[in-house]
Amino acid sequence: MKVDIENKIKEAHEGDEKQLEFIFSKEKRILVEAAAGYGKTKSMISKVAYLIASKQIPNPKKILALTFSVNASYKIKKEVIQQIPFLLNSTKPQNRNINKAIYVSNFHGFCRRILRIHGHLLHTNLKNIDNFISFGDDNEKKLANEGYSDTDIEMMTMFNSSVKNAQANFVCDKLEAYNQIILDSCIPSSKISYNAIISLTIQLFQQNEELLKFYQKYFPIIMVDEFQDTNELSLYLLRLLISNDNVTFYLIGDSLQRIYGFIGAVPNLMSFMENDYNMTRIEYTQNYRFKNNPKMLLLDKNIRLNAKVFNNPNITEDVTVNFDLSDTQQEEANYVVKKVRQLKKLDEKAKIVVLFRNGANTANTQKILEEFQNQKEPFFYGLFSDDDAEYIRFHKKCSEVFSSLVKGKNFTQKLLRKLNASMEEEYKDSNSPVVRSLLILLNAFIDKFIKDEMFALEDEDKKWYIMETLDNFALKQSLEHVDAQVSIFTIHASKGLEWDYVIVPDCENYSLPSFNICDKKCNFEKHTNCSLYNVDEELAQSFSEELSTFYVAFTRAKKDVFFSASKKGVNRKGEEKSRNITCLLQQKGIKLSEID
Repeated sequence: MKVDIENKIKEAHEGDEKQLEFIFSKEKRILVEAAAGYGKTKSMISKVAYLIASKQIPNPKKILALTFSVNASYKIKKEVIQQIPFLLNSTKPQNRNINKAIYVSNFHGFCRRILRIHGHLLHTNLKNIDNFISFGDDNEKKLANEGYSDTDIEMMTMFNSSVKNAQANFVCDKLEAYNQIILDSCIPSSKISYNAIISLTIQLFQQNEELLKFYQKYFPIIMVDEFQDTNELSLYLLRLLISNDNVTFYLIGDSLQRIYGFIGAVPNLMSFMENDYNMTRIEYTQNYRFKNNPKMLLLDKNIRLNAKVFNNPNITEDVTVNFDLSDTQQEEANYVVKKVRQLKKLDEKAKIVVLFRNGANTANTQKILEEFQNQKEPFFYGLFSDDDAEYIRFHKKCSEVFSSLVKGKNFTQKLLRKLNASMEEEYKDSNSPVVRSLLILLNAFIDKFIKDEMFALEDEDKKWYIMETLDNFALKQSLEHVDAQVSIFTIHASKGLEWDYVIVPDCENYSLPSFNICDKKCNFEKHTNCSLYNVDEELAQSFSEELSTFYVAFTRAKKDVFFSASKKGVNRKGEEKSRNITCLLQQKGIKLSEID
C-alpha cells in the first residue's frame, strides 16, 4: 500500500527531485525555499496527504498546518480531502478521516480555538470569544474615544508598534503587561484586539506548562506556509509549540516574497530559523508557472540571482522586457489603456491586471484611473489596502451583521444570502469605489463558499471560516473569484493571485522604489545616474523589500508583463517634476525593449 501511494505521488510530481525529497523525507526539521510557481503548495498538500494516507499520524494526534490567510488554510484542507481517495484507490469521501488527522488554520484562527477551549484559565469570558468584537490597537484617538486611559493607550500602541517593527525584546518583555490591560479593560466588554488573540494564547501556554505539553503531543507535526510573512507574535507562539524536541516541523516560504515588512514580517526570518534550529534546507529549482515561457523564466531567474548576490550576480544571459517610456503622465495613461485594449483584442479570454506600487491616493494613479473612465474601459477596482478606513469599516459592519444573523440559528444558505442582502441595503446609497468593490467581493466569497464549503464543513467550521475572513479583513482573498477581464490592484493585494497579463505603470524612482527609500535613504536627487550597484551594502539591504515587491508584481503574470514610466510626473506637493526610470529596471540581466 505504501509503495503504491509513493508511486502515485512520484507520478503526480513528474519526478521533481526537490519536491519528492521534501515529501518523503524523514528529517524532523525542514525549511523549504520555493519561489512563485515552483510547486510549493502542491508539494505541501502531497506531504500532508502522504503522512495521512501512509498512516504516519496515529489517532488522536494531528498535523497542525498554519497558513498566512484563512483562504489558504481551506484551500489546503480541501485539496488534501480530494487527494486522499486517489492515493488510497477509494471513491469514498474522506472528510471525517481528514478532520481527525489535520487541523488547518491561520495563526489567529488557531489561537481563537485555544482561547475558546482553555481561555477561562485567564478570564471566564474568553469561552465566548467567537462573539467578541475584534479591533486594532494602533490608533490613539480611537482608543481614547473608547475610554481607555492614557497609560493603557501608550502601552497598547507601543506594543502594536513593536510587533509591526519586529522588536522581539519589547514584545517579550511587555507581553504580560499588555495582556493585563486587555484582560482588565477589554475582555469584560466582549472585546479583544487582534494582537491579543495571539498574545493571550502565548501567556496561556507559558502559565500552564501541562497544557503546552498536551498540544505539543497532540500536534507532533507542524507545518507553516508563507513562513516569510510571520511576525514576532506568531513566531513567539511557534517557538513555544516547537520547543519540545519531539515535535517535527516544516517551514515553507520564499524569502524574496517577503512584502509585509510594513506590518511586521520579521527580516531574514528563514535564514535565522535555518541556523537557529539546524534545519535541513531544500530549495526548489523547477519553475512550473513559466515552464513553457522562456522570457518570463529568464526574468524570474535573473531577478532571483540579483537578490541572492546583490553586488555581483552570476548572470550569463540578459532578458529583454516590454517597456514604454512616455513624456508625460497623461501619455502614460493613454498607453496603459491602449495596451489593455490590444491585449483584449489579441486574446479575448485573457485576464489582465494593472498593478500599482501605491494605492489610489497619488496624482499619477488618478490620471490612469481617469483615462480608463474617460475611454469607458470597464475594470474591477481593487486599489484598497488592509489599512484603508472604508475597507476596515466594511468588514466590521459585515462581521456585526453576520454575528446577529447566526446567533441561535442553523447555518444555512439562506442565512448567507441574507447577509449579502443586508450589506447591499446598508450601502445602497454609497458611491465609493471601495465599497462597491467590497460588495462584489462579498458576493463572490459567499457564492464560492456555498458551492465548495457549505456541505463539506461542520457548522462550527463554517462559522469560524466566515468570522475569521471578516475579522481578518480578508475579503480580498476572493479576488480570484471575481468575474472581471480587467482589474486594477495594488501589488500587495495581488499576492497569491495570477493573471494572463500584468501591466506595471509608474516604474520610476519615488514610486517603485518608494519615496522613503529614494529620498530618505538613497538621496536619489543627488544621484542622477542612480543604480542599485552604486550604493553601499547597508543601503542595498534597504532595497530588499522593494525588490520583493517588484518580484511579486511580475510573477503574477502567466504569459507576459509590461512595464511603463513617464519622464514627468506629479510629486507629493502637486508639482510636475522630471523623473528617472526605476533603478529596479536597471538590474543586471535586464534590458528594456525600447526607450525614446
